[in-house]
Amino acid sequence: MHGDGSDPINIDEGEDSGWLHRYGKESGLRRQEEALTQQLADALASCEPGDRKNDELKHIIGQGAAEWFKQHNCRIRADLPYCLDSSEPWERSLIAPAVADLIDESRIHRRFRSGLSSQAMLLNLVGPLLLKGDFTPIEAALRAQGIEWPHGISRGEFEYEDPCVFNEKGPGTPTSIDLALFDSKDVPRIFIEAKLTEERFGGCSKADDCPVRDANPLVDLDACYLHKQRGRTYWRVLAETGFLRGVLAIAPRCILADHYQFFREAAFAVQKGGTFILLCDARNVSLWGNDTNGRGGLFSRLRDLLPQAPRERTAGVSVQQIVAAIRETGGYGWIEEFASRYGLLDVRHDS
Repeated sequence: MHGDGSDPINIDEGEDSGWLHRYGKESGLRRQEEALTQQLADALASCEPGDRKNDELKHIIGQGAAEWFKQHNCRIRADLPYCLDSSEPWERSLIAPAVADLIDESRIHRRFRSGLSSQAMLLNLVGPLLLKGDFTPIEAALRAQGIEWPHGISRGEFEYEDPCVFNEKGPGTPTSIDLALFDSKDVPRIFIEAKLTEERFGGCSKADDCPVRDANPLVDLDACYLHKQRGRTYWRVLAETGFLRGVLAIAPRCILADHYQFFREAAFAVQKGGTFILLCDARNVSLWGNDTNGRGGLFSRLRDLLPQAPRERTAGVSVQQIVAAIRETGGYGWIEEFASRYGLLDVRHDS
């Protein structure tokens, strides 16, 4: 089994799928009979939909949203009082209306009007900071978690894309990062994925019909629809960025089938020379776990599987830690409204 110090994968740029196909046969899968650790088996097991681990969190945030919409005289859905009625402009979900200027309407998610929307939460939490060009609270929260802060962060962009990374030009939705932070040279350095009540990362949309879902696609990449039919370079980038130097290369099933979003976005950030950050509510027991520092959840289990180089460029910070840093900074009265809406009034400055 590869360790962190193993030799890098040699990529023959003169061929298309042969480089990784051969790697899978000759380097990884011939050792598939080796005992995989329980850690690997646990982390790559699908988070079963409907396990309802976050029901309490959804109830708390839903109640806060319903009350906030009521206080602001918003029209709401009769069946779901924590959701705006479709007749309401999406901007009514924003605590600071001016934040709407930071994102194009075409990039608003379909469920943005829900009080459980992660995208709305992200805009409500950091949007006012971006309007003022004040990244101090975000920097403080990330540094407190041991996350390197690039010099000269000067702007942020919601729903950042670069179709060239995975050859995602043409039909289909390219990889989109919830928030990218750019340095003084206008290079994206921090790539943030926001999660509120979600219990898992998104899986591959083609997994149900994929012949290699329950096998390692490195055996035959031509059987991977996204690789062969769509020409996506996910596997090539995973190799180039070092993700396949460890146990993931000999995983007994496709690592993208259930955790496509995690590996795709993390590899995207590393390929761009940046750091991938999960911003998650610390009460999210499925993704974050029961530890306030984010141990024990799906995110930490997946991160622990990564070889050292990409693991050091993958980290997590909680919504609570950002809230505490904003409060510590002072001068942002709206953070109390945010805390009330999302049930975070008891978050302390030392969270």
